[in-house]
Amino acid sequence: RAKIPGCERLTRFDLDTASFDQASTGTRVRLFRTLLPSVTELTGFTWNQAFEACFLEVRAPYLSNLQVWLDVDDEPVFSWKVLEAAPALVGIEVLSENQSLLGGAALQSIAAALRHGALGNLQELVMSRCIVSDGDVRGVLNALEDSGCAEWMTSMKFDECDVDAEGAHALATVLCREAYPALKKMILSGNDNITDAGVVALADALLQTTQTLLTDIDLSDVGMGDEGIAALALLVQQDRMRRLECLQFCGNDDIS
Repeated sequence: RAKIPGCERLTRFDLDTASFDQASTGTRVRLFRTLLPSVTELTGFTWNQAFEACFLEVRAPYLSNLQVWLDVDDEPVFSWKVLEAAPALVGIEVLSENQSLLGGAALQSIAAALRHGALGNLQELVMSRCIVSDGDVRGVLNALEDSGCAEWMTSMKFDECDVDAEGAHALATVLCREAYPALKKMILSGNDNITDAGVVALADALLQTTQTLLTDIDLSDVGMGDEGIAALALLVQQDRMRRLECLQFCGNDDIS
């Protein structure tokens, strides 16, 4: 149906892909268009251009949390105008089961939205199993800082995204400038090309900060060895991480 009775009171909708993807395109689009004007949280669907048309047509004024799956590499990623159509967004989560090659394009869209004045309420950015380049990471970090949104960011996650030492250096640079004063969670697990070089850069940057609110740091499976763990140990010993509650570094087999 074009309208669903009571949907104006619906705030969270999780689109189970197993059943949702079996519906006809027309049915999915009608449901999506009906939900967008009222929901605050939308999760569990694989992005496609039909959904983008719905965003641009009816907008999503109350949407605060958006979770998108990118599992079709030949389907264009969402444009920055989609994010502009959801001005209340606080959290963006971009996921993949197969290390989608569209991760970089997704970050570029987020950066473009920030440059166009959208995403002014953004606090959480999650990328998981989506391949991104160092340039993509640097671009979104710079866009967050230039737009002023970095000041409100509380959580950043790049999990199994093929981030390497240069990407970690880019993050270290903004941390050193204390551009993210509210940041509490920094998750970089599963990026085994970060290595000691990236970990040392991050630790050195945090040593230079006057204060940090970081409570959770995940450097599991990042290719770290003794040099990296020594840098983290020094960081803790210098008492610069007073709020730290969880530091994970499991899966780094080069630590002796």
